[in-house]
Amino acid sequence: MIAGLIPALADALKVETSVTEIGHLAAEFRSLQDRFRRLALVTCYSDSVRAEAPLVEVMDRTDGARRASITPPEWCFFFAQMKIEKGHYDSQSIRRRNKRPTRNPLPRGPGFG
Repeated sequence: MIAGLIPALADALKVETSVTEIGHLAAEFRSLQDRFRRLALVTCYSDSVRAEAPLVEVMDRTDGARRASITPPEWCFFFAQMKIEKGHYDSQSIRRRNKRPTRNPLPRGPGFG
């Protein structure tokens, strides 16, 4: 009985097709986040014309990932809203957690100021 109930429940919640795709998209967005960070650190001191080609490539990948957007079922929004109202999500703490010290790529030492 339970074996027949789980697929029916997954169909009703519209979860079965999304889980794998959400996993792939999450990995793609994480990869894109790292690429944007690297581009910002590496190309910020270089010529803007040279920085254009890698940026266009990453933007194209971003567009592809956004094209496959998956809208979660309505019940996901309801539970997310409940968590937000209870204080589980604090944008200030997330900003502090994501703020990493930046490395200065410029040389240091004698003669470099």
